[in-house]
Amino acid sequence: MYDLLNKTYTDAIIKGVNFINEPQVAVEMIKNLDLRGKGILICDRGYAALNLMERCNRKDGLQYLIRVKESHWITEVNSLPMDEFDKDIPLELRTTQTNEDKIAYRNGTAKYISGKSKFGKNKSSRTWDFESPHKMTIRIVRFKITEDRYETIATSLNRFEFPTERIKELYNMRWGIETSFRDLKYAIGLVNFHARKNSSIMQEIYASLVMYNFSERITACAVVVQADSHKHVYQVNFAMSAYICRKFLRKCNRTPSSLISEVLRYIEPVRSLTK
Repeated sequence: MYDLLNKTYTDAIIKGVNFINEPQVAVEMIKNLDLRGKGILICDRGYAALNLMERCNRKDGLQYLIRVKESHWITEVNSLPMDEFDKDIPLELRTTQTNEDKIAYRNGTAKYISGKSKFGKNKSSRTWDFESPHKMTIRIVRFKITEDRYETIATSLNRFEFPTERIKELYNMRWGIETSFRDLKYAIGLVNFHARKNSSIMQEIYASLVMYNFSERITACAVVVQADSHKHVYQVNFAMSAYICRKFLRKCNRTPSSLISEVLRYIEPVRSLTK
């Protein structure tokens, strides 16, 4: 879980290759999230799960903005025309299979979702943690990104405070997560592991996350003075900042103020990111 505004990782859960369930892991992080104030959970298509959305709805102060697949998600969205729109999709979710339920499923007035077992046992196919039946409403925003391509967003944000243009801006911020992955892998060095045991590899991962956060906090303290004569806006080179911070932690032979001064020696022009 990455804080886009403060540019630091706030949580991480490591799972084996046999447990690939990103929405469920995100639910675990939301349960542990110490949210002070308000926040927006921004996710890509792999996290488009009704259970995750409802978990956000029940977390005080937390909203969600999740990209969904244009034609391979729930039928209520798949049936919508491929055009720009902003509409609410009401859903009634049920986890039972009574005769009444089956009629509702066929009529399209209710939707089946795998929930808790009535015998109290855990089901491997379970994708719903809440009561049944349950009614929820999802705001679906679809907008054009090229002549023949659209982006579809599921969100709980109020359309009057967050119109379509604002939704575009917020989702575009998600690119900062991809940038952080690049810095984490190459500037910090997480692309290569030095250990073989699982426990040691996990230690390397967490150590890299801590190193990344420390480097970003130091970089944030280094204020670059922008000269009027410069054509571009300049920022600290994060790769050099991470290198200097690593040397500082290994030797600790200087003051934090001198560390920031050295980081400020390496600046670069801000380049616009294109997807």
